[in-house]
Amino acid sequence: MVAPEAAWKVAHEAEIAAWNAVFETRPTTLPGFVAVVRHAQQWASDYYGIDECLDADDIMAKIAADAERVMWAALDKRGDDRPNLSKVPAAELAAMSFEPVNRSTTPCPVPSREDWVRDADTALPWLRLGWLYLSLNRDELADALLAEDDQQADDFGRNLNIAARNFDQLARFARAVLDRRMVGIAALAVREGAPDDIGGA
Repeated sequence: MVAPEAAWKVAHEAEIAAWNAVFETRPTTLPGFVAVVRHAQQWASDYYGIDECLDADDIMAKIAADAERVMWAALDKRGDDRPNLSKVPAAELAAMSFEPVNRSTTPCPVPSREDWVRDADTALPWLRLGWLYLSLNRDELADALLAEDDQQADDFGRNLNIAARNFDQLARFARAVLDRRMVGIAALAVREGAPDDIGGA
């Protein structure tokens, strides 16, 4: 009986590990989250009370955390890559987790006046030329590119990249500030006993 008992023990431990792994593996999509919930619904009663298996409280806590994370991930799919916070109830928005920026270790993304003027002096003329390029048809664009000398082509690409980098960075910064303000407004509304849904910007 020793060998069968050892084999049963190995299989039993593997089954427990597999059961727990379902709830310890974080789903990254809504279908994945739904699959975890359905798995729990179908099989939880079979594992209830078994030593070393996650109990119902643990499973529900993990499912709740997964639901919150998947929800925020889904909201992040809005067209401008910002979370769609405008429809989130104030209580949920106020409880949204975030890490404050450490100003002692993170440089401010907003350029200084000197940096802004320097980059604008070099980038803006190329942006205006780029606007003219957008007005050309295919053959005209090809002819314009052919007429560029090597230095002009290098300057064009380099300075447009500088402008794109700076403006993208500032746009992300501004959106992040707007979203953080919404969280703060919701937290203030909840603290002051305002209605649960404050709307949004």
